Amino acid sequence: MRRVLKPIRKPAGWFLVYADVSPYDESTAEGAAFIATNVVFFALGAQLATAGGDPFLGALVELAGTGSVAYHYSQCSLGGTKRPAVQLAMLVDYAFALPSILLFLPYAASLGDALPAGAVVCAAASLASLAAGWVWDGPRQYFVLHGAWHVLGAAAASQCAAAHALIQ
Repeated sequence: MRRVLKPIRKPAGWFLVYADVSPYDESTAEGAAFIATNVVFFALGAQLATAGGDPFLGALVELAGTGSVAYHYSQCSLGGTKRPAVQLAMLVDYAFALPSILLFLPYAASLGDALPAGAVVCAAASLASLAAGWVWDGPRQYFVLHGAWHVLGAAAASQCAAAHALIQ
Protein backbone atom coordinates (compact mmCIF):
# COMPACT_ATOMS: atom_id res chain seq x y z
CA MET A 1 0.00 0.00 0.00
CA ARG A 2 2.86 2.37 0.74
CA ARG A 3 4.11 1.83 -2.84
CA VAL A 4 0.72 2.82 -4.23
CA LEU A 5 0.61 6.02 -2.18
CA LYS A 6 4.31 6.96 -2.30
CA PRO A 7 4.16 8.96 -5.58
CA ILE A 8 1.43 11.22 -4.22
CA ARG A 9 2.25 11.33 -0.50
CA LYS A 10 5.09 13.86 -0.75
CA PRO A 11 3.73 16.39 -3.28
CA ALA A 12 0.23 16.24 -1.84
CA GLY A 13 1.15 15.64 1.78
CA TRP A 14 -1.45 18.08 3.13
CA PHE A 15 -4.11 16.49 0.91
CA LEU A 16 -3.74 13.13 2.63
CA VAL A 17 -3.56 14.28 6.26
CA TYR A 18 -6.67 13.59 8.30
CA ALA A 19 -7.82 14.39 11.83
CA ASP A 20 -6.64 12.17 14.64
CA VAL A 21 -9.80 11.12 16.45
CA SER A 22 -8.17 9.14 19.25
CA PRO A 23 -9.04 8.21 21.94
CA TYR A 24 -12.36 7.57 20.18
CA ASP A 25 -12.71 4.68 17.77
CA GLU A 26 -15.50 2.95 15.89
CA SER A 27 -16.66 1.16 19.07
CA THR A 28 -17.22 4.33 21.12
CA ALA A 29 -20.53 6.19 21.06
CA GLU A 30 -18.82 9.24 19.56
CA GLY A 31 -17.06 7.29 16.79
CA ALA A 32 -20.11 5.21 15.93
CA ALA A 33 -22.36 8.29 15.82
CA PHE A 34 -19.88 10.06 13.55
CA ILE A 35 -19.67 7.14 11.14
CA ALA A 36 -23.48 6.94 11.19
CA THR A 37 -23.72 10.47 9.76
CA ASN A 38 -22.98 8.83 6.42
CA VAL A 39 -26.39 7.13 6.36
CA VAL A 40 -27.77 10.35 4.84
CA PHE A 41 -25.91 9.61 1.60
CA PHE A 42 -27.74 6.33 1.10
CA ALA A 43 -31.13 7.94 1.65
CA LEU A 44 -30.14 10.83 -0.62
CA GLY A 45 -28.92 8.47 -3.35
CA ALA A 46 -32.27 6.69 -3.34
CA GLN A 47 -34.13 10.00 -3.44
CA LEU A 48 -32.04 11.33 -6.33
CA ALA A 49 -32.47 8.10 -8.29
CA THR A 50 -36.25 8.02 -7.87
CA ALA A 51 -38.10 11.25 -7.08
CA GLY A 52 -35.12 13.37 -8.12
CA GLY A 53 -35.12 11.80 -11.58
CA ASP A 54 -31.37 11.14 -11.86
CA PRO A 55 -30.49 7.46 -11.34
CA PHE A 56 -26.83 7.97 -12.28
CA LEU A 57 -26.31 10.77 -9.77
CA GLY A 58 -28.20 8.74 -7.17
CA ALA A 59 -25.91 5.74 -7.68
CA LEU A 60 -22.83 7.95 -7.57
CA VAL A 61 -23.96 9.51 -4.27
CA GLU A 62 -24.49 6.03 -2.82
CA LEU A 63 -20.96 5.08 -3.90
CA ALA A 64 -19.73 8.29 -2.28
CA GLY A 65 -21.52 7.24 0.90
CA THR A 66 -19.83 3.85 0.77
CA GLY A 67 -16.43 5.51 0.26
CA SER A 68 -17.10 7.89 3.13
CA VAL A 69 -18.05 5.06 5.48
CA ALA A 70 -14.88 3.16 4.53
CA TYR A 71 -12.71 6.24 5.05
CA HIS A 72 -14.20 7.33 8.36
CA TYR A 73 -14.36 3.77 9.69
CA SER A 74 -10.66 3.30 8.95
CA GLN A 75 -9.93 6.77 10.37
CA CYS A 76 -11.62 5.79 13.62
CA SER A 77 -10.32 2.23 13.82
CA LEU A 78 -6.69 2.91 12.82
CA GLY A 79 -6.19 6.42 14.19
CA GLY A 80 -3.15 8.57 13.57
CA THR A 81 -2.88 11.22 10.87
CA LYS A 82 -0.82 9.52 8.15
CA ARG A 83 -1.70 5.82 8.06
CA PRO A 84 -1.46 4.47 4.50
CA ALA A 85 -4.64 2.38 4.80
CA VAL A 86 -6.61 5.41 5.95
CA GLN A 87 -5.06 7.56 3.21
CA LEU A 88 -6.04 5.00 0.58
CA ALA A 89 -9.59 4.95 1.93
CA MET A 90 -9.53 8.76 1.84
CA LEU A 91 -8.57 8.68 -1.85
CA VAL A 92 -11.44 6.30 -2.60
CA ASP A 93 -13.75 8.68 -0.73
CA TYR A 94 -12.47 11.60 -2.81
CA ALA A 95 -12.84 9.56 -6.02
CA PHE A 96 -16.60 9.33 -5.50
CA ALA A 97 -17.34 12.47 -3.48
CA LEU A 98 -15.75 14.98 -5.85
CA PRO A 99 -17.57 13.74 -8.99
CA SER A 100 -20.81 13.61 -7.00
CA ILE A 101 -20.40 17.26 -6.02
CA LEU A 102 -19.35 18.33 -9.51
CA LEU A 103 -22.31 16.56 -11.14
CA PHE A 104 -24.68 17.87 -8.51
CA LEU A 105 -23.88 21.52 -9.23
CA PRO A 106 -25.50 21.59 -12.71
CA TYR A 107 -28.34 19.44 -11.34
CA ALA A 108 -29.06 22.12 -8.73
CA ALA A 109 -28.48 24.97 -11.19
CA SER A 110 -31.03 23.44 -13.59
CA LEU A 111 -33.71 24.31 -11.06
CA GLY A 112 -33.27 28.01 -11.82
CA ASP A 113 -35.81 30.03 -9.83
CA ALA A 114 -37.14 26.80 -8.29
CA LEU A 115 -33.87 26.31 -6.38
CA PRO A 116 -34.97 26.19 -2.74
CA ALA A 117 -33.50 28.94 -0.56
CA GLY A 118 -33.16 26.35 2.20
CA ALA A 119 -30.88 24.30 -0.04
CA VAL A 120 -28.60 27.29 -0.52
CA VAL A 121 -28.50 27.94 3.24
CA CYS A 122 -27.79 24.26 4.00
CA ALA A 123 -25.07 24.13 1.33
CA ALA A 124 -23.37 27.25 2.73
CA ALA A 125 -23.58 25.90 6.29
CA SER A 126 -22.23 22.57 5.07
CA LEU A 127 -19.18 24.20 3.48
CA ALA A 128 -18.64 26.30 6.60
CA SER A 129 -18.75 23.13 8.71
CA LEU A 130 -16.23 21.42 6.46
CA ALA A 131 -13.82 24.36 6.71
CA ALA A 132 -14.34 24.71 10.46
CA GLY A 133 -13.46 21.03 10.89
CA TRP A 134 -10.05 21.75 9.35
CA VAL A 135 -9.42 24.43 11.97
CA TRP A 136 -11.04 22.91 15.06
CA ASP A 137 -9.96 19.33 14.63
CA GLY A 138 -10.04 17.99 18.16
CA PRO A 139 -11.81 14.62 18.04
CA ARG A 140 -15.22 15.69 19.30
CA GLN A 141 -15.10 19.02 17.46
CA TYR A 142 -14.16 17.21 14.25
CA PHE A 143 -16.93 14.64 14.70
CA VAL A 144 -19.54 17.38 15.09
CA LEU A 145 -18.23 19.66 12.35
CA HIS A 146 -17.42 17.03 9.75
CA GLY A 147 -20.62 15.16 10.57
CA ALA A 148 -22.49 18.44 9.98
CA TRP A 149 -20.78 18.65 6.56
CA HIS A 150 -22.32 15.25 5.75
CA VAL A 151 -25.80 15.99 7.10
CA LEU A 152 -26.15 19.58 5.89
CA GLY A 153 -24.77 18.77 2.43
CA ALA A 154 -27.22 15.91 2.07
CA ALA A 155 -30.05 18.15 3.33
CA ALA A 156 -29.23 20.71 0.63
CA ALA A 157 -29.19 18.04 -2.07
CA SER A 158 -32.38 16.45 -0.75
CA GLN A 159 -34.22 19.77 -1.05
CA CYS A 160 -33.05 20.05 -4.64
CA ALA A 161 -34.18 16.51 -5.43
CA ALA A 162 -37.60 17.32 -3.95
CA ALA A 163 -37.78 20.47 -6.08
CA HIS A 164 -36.90 18.42 -9.19
CA ALA A 165 -39.75 16.05 -8.37
CA LEU A 166 -42.17 18.98 -8.33
CA ILE A 167 -41.13 20.36 -11.72
CA GLN A 168 -40.97 17.05 -13.60
